[in-house]
Amino acid sequence: MSCINSKRLCPNDNAAKKFVLSEGLKKIQEIKANPGSKLRQYIDEINSFYPPEIIQYYSAGYEQQLLKKLDDYNAD
Repeated sequence: MSCINSKRLCPNDNAAKKFVLSEGLKKIQEIKANPGSKLRQYIDEINSFYPPEIIQYYSAGYEQQLLKKLDDYNAD
């Protein structure tokens, strides 16, 4: 993974939007970082710049959650 300087991203900055559009945010959600590790701290810091819904959207398994909701909705 290339070095990501989280100090350059901020919530109202165009860089934060570009990071999402370039799939950078998606890529860091795919990283398996150990709890408490420095890498996990960096990922959590970057995640804090985005609404929880955005982070959830790019998290592993979210697609399956949505498909299950669709199946459950159609089953009613």
